[in-house]
Amino acid sequence: MNNENPTTPDPWRETGSLEERHQHLLHASKAMWTLLKSRLNLTDADLQSLLVAEAVSVQPQLTNCAVCRNPLQSTARRCLYCGTVPQIDVKTPELQAQLSRTRLTQQ
Repeated sequence: MNNENPTTPDPWRETGSLEERHQHLLHASKAMWTLLKSRLNLTDADLQSLLVAEAVSVQPQLTNCAVCRNPLQSTARRCLYCGTVPQIDVKTPELQAQLSRTRLTQQ
């Protein structure tokens, strides 16, 4: 992760267990929030509202697999139950925007 100085320890490589990684992320998050609070005069309520808004915005939508009809997250690359690769719905606004950007860069 850190390519600038090879002597600087990489916390992801040196952290062995999931608990240690969790603790590292917890401390990094606390430090970042302390910095944001002091520099931008934010409150804990501001953080809470931002976290709630982010959690809602990243929740994947559920669909059903076209073959086995089991639940399938809209972001899944294949069905966990039968392995079917889902068909992409090009009518979603996100995919239409991505297709438009791709076409513009190819011209």
